Amino acid sequence: MKTALIPDDWSTEEALAIVDFLDDLREHIWARYGLRIQDVQAENSVTQVRHAQPDLFDPGDPSDPF
Repeated sequence: MKTALIPDDWSTEEALAIVDFLDDLREHIWARYGLRIQDVQAENSVTQVRHAQPDLFDPGDPSDPF
């Protein structure tokens, strides 16, 4: 993703207008794509590595309670 250069000569009102615009844009994007975004985020956060549970007892041990 590209980083946007933000001018340092905006007035406070101009900066607030941009923030308001971005908030509205986020709401509209979320309304249209929210569920799909959640699906993609969930897929990206799942760890694909499965670790085998080591045996805690020797299967041939006569004192094995199981």
